[in-house]
Amino acid sequence: MKNLCLKVIIIVLSLCKAAYADRTTWYVHPDSALNTIQAGLDSCADNDTVLVGAGTYVENLVWPNTLGINLISELGPGATIIDGGNTASVISLDFDSLTHSATIRGFTIRNGNTAYGGGIFARGVVCYILDNIISDNSASCGGGIYAAVHSELAGLACHVHDNIISDNSASHGGGIYFRGGPMIGPGSFEISGNTITNNDAVERGGGICTAQLQHTHINTNIITYNMASNGGGVFTDFSPDPENDIVTISNNIINHNTAAEHGGGIGSVDTSSWGGVVDSVVGNIMVGNLAGYGGGVSARMDYVYGNTICDNSALHNGGAMEIWGGPSVVRCNEMTDNSAVNDVDGIYIHTWNSDEIIIDSNDIYANGYGLYNPDTGFTVNAEHNWWGDASGPYHPTANPGGLGDTVSDYVDFEPWLFWPVGVEEQPIAKPLETHETLHATIFRGPLHLPEGKTCRVFDITGRVVEPDKITRGIYFVEIDNKIVQKVVKIR
Repeated sequence: MKNLCLKVIIIVLSLCKAAYADRTTWYVHPDSALNTIQAGLDSCADNDTVLVGAGTYVENLVWPNTLGINLISELGPGATIIDGGNTASVISLDFDSLTHSATIRGFTIRNGNTAYGGGIFARGVVCYILDNIISDNSASCGGGIYAAVHSELAGLACHVHDNIISDNSASHGGGIYFRGGPMIGPGSFEISGNTITNNDAVERGGGICTAQLQHTHINTNIITYNMASNGGGVFTDFSPDPENDIVTISNNIINHNTAAEHGGGIGSVDTSSWGGVVDSVVGNIMVGNLAGYGGGVSARMDYVYGNTICDNSALHNGGAMEIWGGPSVVRCNEMTDNSAVNDVDGIYIHTWNSDEIIIDSNDIYANGYGLYNPDTGFTVNAEHNWWGDASGPYHPTANPGGLGDTVSDYVDFEPWLFWPVGVEEQPIAKPLETHETLHATIFRGPLHLPEGKTCRVFDITGRVVEPDKITRGIYFVEIDNKIVQKVVKIR
């Protein structure tokens, strides 16, 4: 039996060795006989690698009908440049099947100019775009990158990771345009770890524009100084099936983007169409964005959680956020120091239906006008928020003594939170067994506790902390021997 197992292992290893031995690395260098990247690609069999030496290659690459090619630079994007000469896409991958996969790593990709995908055009291919600088390209859609699924095919996976995508321009998707289709199926688009900056779009999505997509994830990117008419940083375009499309925008820095109309940081709606729906906006930092409406965000969103939305501006309404329709849950966000010319500095509700909108457990303060609902057909549930003062939000009849941000009619703001909280640990331990059921308040600045109460604060390990010494972290507030509040200190 032992000899049989050994023979099987030897056979398997031999087969693997033979398979890898069949893969070839083609070395391209300006001074070698193989001195163009296109010649290297055309030389490949399935799963071969083209390794490109330092230099500037003025080419418009057309990917061959070969499976699994890896196009990799030898010395990285600073030393290896593919220049499209402003005549077409710099790299084009266009297939009518999804059996293809490709990797593009470590290049500066510049000066492409075409209708779709100035830097990279990818259709019907599982494409990995990694560690590149994609700049100074232009197109009608997808100045830097255009990726799409064939309309008659299901499934697509396009991964854009750890690139610098800058100074590109388009009508839609200055930096990136991802487009699905009615048959897209279970495939996914992923945009993560990139720096997307100084791109512009005439219409939608200065940094990123998506359309008709399922399972699209935009996470851990730096998205800054992009411009568009709608969605300066990110725009989610029309969706044929909003109930099943999943677009998540999480843990990004989305700062200093500009939209002439809606959504300085994130947009999904403009005046010409209803646009798309964003499934979740979670854990992002949105600072210093500017728009006509919705300085930070103007979108149809299902779930908005744990974001910092500060110092954004709107020329009309919704300095922090413009919410289009429901159902929508806005929870555990910090929205402070936002401004708008027409007074609604915080959240502006812009609806066409009466589906429930829940805005709770947020810090909404130092905006002036915190929340405005112009729709007389329904009341916004805005309970358990901190409005900047223990007296609650100001409302001329329902709470005229409130010193916090102002709220409009058709807003249910009672009960409200009495404080934001912050702490630093001290050496007394207490077990915390029920904190998972508590709502969290995200805040910055000093801790304020209600007067006349016996209050203690614990860190996540159960140790007592002093309220006047503040560090970042998660903490729990005890009032009269009962844990009543979970708080998250961010700065």
